[in-house]
Amino acid sequence: MTTADIDASTVARQRELHDLMEKFITLRRRAFIPRAREIAAEAGIDEAALAFLAHLRQISEGDFVPRERLRHRLCYSSREPWRGRFDVLAAAGLAAPAEGGWRLTARGLAVVERVWSAIHEQLRSLAIPAEPLRRTLALLERTVGDARAGEYDRLTMIRRCAPSDRARAHEAVRLEQAMFETCVLLDDGHIAAWRSAGYRGPELDVLTKVWYGSGTREALRQALRAGQEPEDVERHIAQLVARGDLAADGETVALTPQGRAARDRIEEDTNRLGLSRWPRGDELERAIADVDAILGAFPPEDRLPTGPTH
Repeated sequence: MTTADIDASTVARQRELHDLMEKFITLRRRAFIPRAREIAAEAGIDEAALAFLAHLRQISEGDFVPRERLRHRLCYSSREPWRGRFDVLAAAGLAAPAEGGWRLTARGLAVVERVWSAIHEQLRSLAIPAEPLRRTLALLERTVGDARAGEYDRLTMIRRCAPSDRARAHEAVRLEQAMFETCVLLDDGHIAAWRSAGYRGPELDVLTKVWYGSGTREALRQALRAGQEPEDVERHIAQLVARGDLAADGETVALTPQGRAARDRIEEDTNRLGLSRWPRGDELERAIADVDAILGAFPPEDRLPTGPTH
């Protein structure tokens, strides 16, 4: 499918569906925070460490967590933030260093299982309207289907989180899994697009922040502080200037015509690669309405707790 096959209005509506599904995941995670606090306290770690531990299901092979998979999962970061997290887990007896990565202890694996079992219990308890649930689940599972993915693709990682007996799992559990898988089709399309254009993740992140409107070095340092040290940001600015994508004048940073065209092409390729399997037309409109109805299963956002989420 080419870009011309999906018009701009369809892409906008597909992106709206994406955002609604991400909102479902975000609200469900926020509603889970009180239970996560209990599990974290029982495990002897903080909530942020528990969130990291739960996410390792995407990456691990049994009890082994390969370092290379962590690097690919955090492909936009020039740091290795997982090292500090593993120090916390090791101190609590939940993980230990191993050749090429880390190993979760029996207790660590048990905590991961406890988190996911509690998540599935939460999903089963949601008062999701039956028909929107049934239609959305069928559509999303058909959308992803047998989509191919490599070892380091996010779809492969998310598939590792699927319930072991998926066909027999509760529909709400399958729904969130299908939402995750559908959303990461777009993520994988984006990663493939910028890699094909010859960028690295942290460098592309700088270009994207400028594309979105960050126009000073300080704004970029603040926007990227979670994944890049200030000196990394400066290095990537210099690389993009040398490439001809950015112009820098003192504190000011701006896209060149070449840089804007390059980032625009990446966005077009993201849509082409990441949305090609997504619904269109009446099916898309019904899906948007159904997911919007499903969101009614949660309390208003201002009544949900905030904090680290898995």
